Amino acid sequence: MEERLLFYNPWWSDPARIDSDKDIKAVESSSIKWRQEKIVHFALEKDAIYTLRGPRQVGKTTLLKKMIKNLLKNGVKPQR
Repeated sequence: MEERLLFYNPWWSDPARIDSDKDIKAVESSSIKWRQEKIVHFALEKDAIYTLRGPRQVGKTTLLKKMIKNLLKNGVKPQR
């Protein structure tokens, strides 16, 4: 089971691997700058459960990966 989790969360073993993620690379190389994280705010310090819903291919996973990248950049431990 842990191998599968590491496969889907490669930044757990090396935080720099978030930069090689296909979704992160695509959004960072795009000529259109995507700033959805300014619209969506999650209070991560609170004990809460959030659901992120929406149609296919609108950026739900990319938003989460950008949030992960930002957390890693700010010193949050990868497996948190």
